[in-house]
Amino acid sequence: MTDPVEWRDVPGSGGTYQVSDTALVRGVARTCLDGRKLRGRDLWQTPNNKGYKQVSLSIGGLSRTFMVHRLVASAFLQHPIPRGMHVCHCDGNPANNVLANLRIDTAAGNMADKIRHGTTNRGTQNTRSKLTAAQVLEILQEPGPLRGVAARYGVDSSAISAIKNGKSWSHVTGIQRTGAVRK
Repeated sequence: MTDPVEWRDVPGSGGTYQVSDTALVRGVARTCLDGRKLRGRDLWQTPNNKGYKQVSLSIGGLSRTFMVHRLVASAFLQHPIPRGMHVCHCDGNPANNVLANLRIDTAAGNMADKIRHGTTNRGTQNTRSKLTAAQVLEILQEPGPLRGVAARYGVDSSAISAIKNGKSWSHVTGIQRTGAVRK
């Protein structure tokens, strides 16, 4: 036997919208001010360009787009979600918005999740990356002026400085950072 779905009002919607612990969003049956009767119905969810599901709600006469994971967290975990806090997906899947998969955490906690799930765009996962992890390991071992090292790898000396000071590519292990470097 499955557990029944729990529905709660979307905070701030005046009871016109509800969200479930299984991440469904619905409009509640109601009579409008002009006398029209609206029947309750599940609302269509569309993914944004990062895979997060979103839904359009009309609250106070204004239509706005809301992220479904934030609606679920706001209704079931904490309302309002504290400023600067993130709603994190425990499994790393931005489309999995069920209550059991969500938690409120800091930006650092969310980034730790992204690293653990492999969904961060650092290193070679960044489409603008000009270096590989192997090249970064070589750069960390290279002595000499930054400009010379940068010229050999086709990057700017500031990129070499950031690598050697641990400000970029810090996830590449194997070599101890040198600290201050000369230009």
